[in-house]
Amino acid sequence: MRWTLAGCLGLGVGCDPGAPGAPPDPKPPTTLSSPTSTGSGDELESACGITHVVDMTISGVVVDAAWRGVSGAEVWLEERDWGPTVVRGSGLSHEDGAFLFEIEQVPIIEGCWGIGPQFHVVADDGLRIGEIPVNMQIVFAWLDGSLEANAAGLPCQIRAPR
Repeated sequence: MRWTLAGCLGLGVGCDPGAPGAPPDPKPPTTLSSPTSTGSGDELESACGITHVVDMTISGVVVDAAWRGVSGAEVWLEERDWGPTVVRGSGLSHEDGAFLFEIEQVPIIEGCWGIGPQFHVVADDGLRIGEIPVNMQIVFAWLDGSLEANAAGLPCQIRAPR
């Protein structure tokens, strides 16, 4: 069976984007933690490839079960990987549910698409909580150079009771 980049991304496994159609590297990473950095725009070598550490913004919208915007919800970006969860930035949703805030020291690991850090927007209004995965929005904001991750097409629906 031939692997394609779209197939690998759909399965959530790592692929070398420079070699479409090639199977993923069967060797596991030699380390289970990604390096850390002290500044924006740093580059570090990791088991998968170069780790870029960048600052950017993220925007989106928080909605309730009826898809109405939720005002005043606390919203934050979590990085989840092999260690403790790290919050990279936070803000509040506006009257229409929209949010925009800075996220800092976001690690982008080239060559580890799908197996590196996982990013989730989490929203909580004190009564309800919800989350959405935003890996692709983070990676695309880095790839296109805008450093503006737009998650508005994936509303963060809060509905689970706290």
